[in-house]
Amino acid sequence: MIPTIRGNETLVRWRDNHGWQFQKNGVMYTLWENPQFDVSLFSEIDVAMSWLEKLEDEINLHVQNFLEGLCEWTGEKELVTIDVSWLVSKKQIDAQYANDDWGALGINIVVTDGRIVNSYSGDA
Repeated sequence: MIPTIRGNETLVRWRDNHGWQFQKNGVMYTLWENPQFDVSLFSEIDVAMSWLEKLEDEINLHVQNFLEGLCEWTGEKELVTIDVSWLVSKKQIDAQYANDDWGALGINIVVTDGRIVNSYSGDA
């Protein structure tokens, strides 16, 4: 039996080796680094999404920097997943972006309390 949590009409499932996962408004959320699921997370999701919206231009600059020399930046990216392991306790998220033009490359943007604090890339 797969452990599940239901909250705010969202079904959260435990995935071995992937932690807690759920989808909301077409975005996949994970708790990759934190096996404790805090239901107050649901009320924080909208705040985290507003951070990403406000930081859009700055995020695009980070993406461009990682793509330099690899492929042309078309201005398009897809938000693949957001790790919300530390959203409740540290006000931190790790958002991963990808695009078919980038091959297997994923670009992650780490945001703490509305500010970009790190970015890195790797295989998506």
